[in-house]
Amino acid sequence: MDILEQKVRTLVSDKDAIYRLLTFEKDRRGLSSKELVFVGTATVAMYHWCPTKSYMLSRINELKYFTIYLQDRILYSYRLGYINEIPGKLEEKVLDIGNNITLKDVEKILKEKSVKLEEQLKSNITSWTGEEGYKVTVIERSLAIIHYGSIKLAYINPTLKYSVRKKFELKAEELNALIVDFDSFPPKIRGIVLEAMIKEKYPTVRWNFEWNKYVIVAEPDGLTEDIVYEFKTTKNMRTYGEIFKAAEAQADIYGYFFRRKRKKIQTYILSENKLLTINENINKGHAEETLASFLKIDKCREFLKPEKWKCKICELRNKCPAV
Repeated sequence: MDILEQKVRTLVSDKDAIYRLLTFEKDRRGLSSKELVFVGTATVAMYHWCPTKSYMLSRINELKYFTIYLQDRILYSYRLGYINEIPGKLEEKVLDIGNNITLKDVEKILKEKSVKLEEQLKSNITSWTGEEGYKVTVIERSLAIIHYGSIKLAYINPTLKYSVRKKFELKAEELNALIVDFDSFPPKIRGIVLEAMIKEKYPTVRWNFEWNKYVIVAEPDGLTEDIVYEFKTTKNMRTYGEIFKAAEAQADIYGYFFRRKRKKIQTYILSENKLLTINENINKGHAEETLASFLKIDKCREFLKPEKWKCKICELRNKCPAV
C-alpha cells in the first residue's frame, strides 16, 4: 500500500464522521437515512445463492461500502489531478469530490495498475496480513506459509505435480512449518490463499456505479480491454452449481458497468482438484434482472426460506428472518 492510499484510509477511519456523511449523502439524494443505498456487487449477486443473505449482508456492510466509495473518489481525484491535496478532515464538502470522474478516467487508473502488476509479477513472494491477525506468505504461487501467533502452518498448491510438490515439502520443512490439509482452514482464509496460488493474474480497478437508488461498488478479480474475470473456490461439486449462479451474475454486473463484452469465470473445486473455466459473452439482461430482483426484495422484505443445507453453513442463520 503506498503512502497516499494509507493517508486516505486513515482519513476515512473516523466511523462517526463517516456515518454522519452517509446520512447527509442520503438526504442529498432525497432518501431516508433508513434506505439501503451503498452496496457491493458480490453481495448483490449473492441473491442467486440466497436472497435473504444478500439483503442482510448488504445492510450490515453499507457503511463499509460507503467508506470505499468516499475513499476511492478522494484518492482517484488526487491522482487524476482534479484536486491538489488530500483533505485533512472529513467535512460535508468532501462529498462533492469525485463528481467529475468519468469511466474514461477510471480506465486511466486501470492502466496505472497494469504497470504495477507487471512489476509485482516479477517477484516470487506475495505477503499480506488478514484482519484476524494471521499473516500469509505465498512463495512462487506454490507454497503458502500461514503465521498465527506462534503457529506456523504450510499449505502446498494442490495443482502441482508430485515432483514439484516434493520440492515445496522440503521448503516447508526448512521453514519449520507444519504441512496441513486445507479443509482445516476457515473458508475465508482458504479462498484467499487459493486465489493467490491458482487465480489468473490480471490488472483490475475498483469503482462505483449508480443504478436506480443504489451506488454499487464494483471490483472484478480481473479486467482487460475485452473481459471481466471472476474466480471462485468451493469444496465440492454439490455446491458448484449454486456458487456459479452467483459468480455469473457478478461477472455480468461487472461487464454491464465496465462495458466489457465477455466474461471469464473460473471455479476451483477443492475435493476434485479441478479448475472449471467458462468463457461467454456478458449478459446485460441478466445483470439488469439481478439488480431488479435485489431491489424488489429490498422494497418488499419478503424473505423466503432457502434450502436447509445452505442455512446450516450460513453465518447469519441465528439472525435470519426467514429461518
